[in-house]
Amino acid sequence: MLAERKRTLEAAQAKVTEYRRQYEQLAAKAESLQAELKLVEAAQAAGKLAFDKSKLSEAKQLEEEVEKRIRVLQRTLDKERQVDDHIPVRADDRPATERFDELFGPKGEASTRTPSKT
Repeated sequence: MLAERKRTLEAAQAKVTEYRRQYEQLAAKAESLQAELKLVEAAQAAGKLAFDKSKLSEAKQLEEEVEKRIRVLQRTLDKERQVDDHIPVRADDRPATERFDELFGPKGEASTRTPSKT
């Protein structure tokens, strides 16, 4: 059970690491897009270039949606890691015969008992 929990934890940590890497890539991409937008806007203000703002707004919207999805996935993973869905169970490592004897008495004791007469 411990090994399974460790594997689950390692898988979750790998996912979080991957999501963070993707988030950082998107943040860097967003930064470069913003810089590119400023250059284009400056050129457009100078009257040298007519730029199709609809494509730019689509790109911005897509970037926002991707960023939002990554944040949601990251929060979901964080919540899943916080939930402890295992019920604590006290482990009894004794042999089954010993536990049986504790509950029902030793083997020979049952045969020597006489039924009570009422």
